[in-house]
Formats: sequence, C-alpha cells, structure tokens
Amino acid sequence: MVRALSHAHAVTRKEEPELYNLLENLCITQGMAMPKLNIIETHARNAFASGINESSYTVTVTRGLLNSLSKDEVEGVLAHELIHIINRDVRLLMVTVIFTGMVGFAAQMSWSFIRNSFRVRTRSNGKSGGGILILFAIALVLWIGYMATLFMRFAISRRREFMADAGAVEMTKNPEAMMRALMRIAGRDNIPQAPADIDMMCIENAQPFMGLFATHPPIQSRIKLIAEMTNTQIPVLPHAGPTTADQSFGDRQKKNPWLSAKRH
Repeated sequence: MVRALSHAHAVTRKEEPELYNLLENLCITQGMAMPKLNIIETHARNAFASGINESSYTVTVTRGLLNSLSKDEVEGVLAHELIHIINRDVRLLMVTVIFTGMVGFAAQMSWSFIRNSFRVRTRSNGKSGGGILILFAIALVLWIGYMATLFMRFAISRRREFMADAGAVEMTKNPEAMMRALMRIAGRDNIPQAPADIDMMCIENAQPFMGLFATHPPIQSRIKLIAEMTNTQIPVLPHAGPTTADQSFGDRQKKNPWLSAKRH
C-alpha cells in the first residue's frame, strides 16, 4: 500500500548494486536484517522508512536524492532511515496512521448518521428524543479522539527526526556528511502526488500539518544541533549538486531501471 501511494518500485542488488551494497553494509554493522529497497522516480530529494516488522520494513529513496547527493551523504540518509526502523518509531507512526484513519472514518459515519436521523425525524414532525443526543455525544468523542491522534502523529514525527539524525551520525561517524545531506534536501523535498501520510514519514516535509504547523523541525535547527552535538563546524556548500570527487554515485544513478527494463 505504501509503495502504491508513493508511486515507488522495488529494486534489487542487480539493478542498483552501489545503493544496495551501501544499505547492506550499514545493516551488517548494526546486526540487523536488510530491509527492502524502493526508489521513486522523481526529481524530489527525499527518503522514508516504512513497515511494521522485519518482513515488511522498507527504505524508499527518490531518484532526485541519488542524483544530487554524494555517496557519504546518501549513506547518512540511509542511516537516518535505519535508525527509524531500529527505534521502532516507523511501526509506531504507521500504527497511528491506521488508527487515525479508523477513528476518522467512524467519526464521519456517526456524524452522517446523526444528520440523516435528524432530517427524518424533522420531516415526520417527531421528537428527536434522547437517542440523537447520545449519538451526538459519541460523535463528539470520536472527533476529539481523531484530533488527538492527528496531533500524536504530529508530535511523533517532529521528535523522531532529531533522534534519527543523532543516530545516523553515531552510525556513520560522519556528522558533516549528514549536515550536507540535509542542506541539499532542504527546499527540494516535495514528492509529487504523495499523500500527507507519506510526507510525514519522509526525512523532510516542508508541507505544514493541517495547514498550520510544520510536521518536521526546521532543517537549520537540525543542522545546528548536529554541529553542537559533535562539535563539528557547519559545512558550506559550493553549489547545489554533489562535489566533483563524489560525482560518480550521482552520475550512475541517473539511469532509470524502468526504461532499461523496457529496452530488454
């Protein structure tokens, strides 16, 4: 379902050997099972982890991220997503997404039933009775629960990014690469046609929560925290793309596996 919603496709070691090996090496160092690997064919620069157990854990990255970041920066992003899996906050977020949908659906159905019942009783000149009031109270509780689960998702999403950044730095021992990755992602994270639930799982989401609040901490705050935590100077990017020394990773990834499959 997540793959379909994000318009991603699965890749294998044969199709993306460098990316696959990079993720596999990180998993080996952590003693964890290798998650599935997906790619979204878009110029957006983003990534997210999904799943609820070892058989469904998946790391998804965009083609734009691979084409724009150097190898050590991509490694930092992959480590960030693995930390989400290790900390189990991916599973927690997905459970809240499902629970929010269930509560929201129940609230909408109850409110629709109340409106229809009230219209029927009004047309028949009957009294609404205590039944309508009870249903109204149930609907109100459901809507309060729906809003509570929405804000729970909002709180989880913001807190988990700081923790994942710190964990990724500890895993890769390369805070500068993590900061550079965040700087290159900033402002280019919007995945076309991706629903809000997918956006909330991403490493960066510039879209505000319910049009009011940011679901992720500001990139500047995350970079500043990494710099302070590791006593590392914040890097200055000479340009938007990867450095010349690391260009090989981006160049190779510009090949679209879907197109190559069609040729064969």
